[in-house]
Amino acid sequence: MKKSLIYRFRSKIFFYIVLPLLLLMLAIGFVNVFGIPFTNIKGALQDRKEEIESKLSSIADLKREKITIWFNERIHNLDIVAKNQ
Repeated sequence: MKKSLIYRFRSKIFFYIVLPLLLLMLAIGFVNVFGIPFTNIKGALQDRKEEIESKLSSIADLKREKITIWFNERIHNLDIVAKNQ
């Protein structure tokens, strides 16, 4: 009788205290990583994605600038060659 009472008490503690706390901690972890859709709450995953997109955009701008400079140099060289002939 006493063991079954203790067993029931432990199972009630688990289902009413421990399990809800574990689920709450799991939910908080998911919100921290993924955020909440359709709100302003962004997760770490979205922050990282935006950071990478920003870096890639900066790299693309630098590459475009270098290609433009290179292209203008080639045009300038062609003008010089055309004037000399």
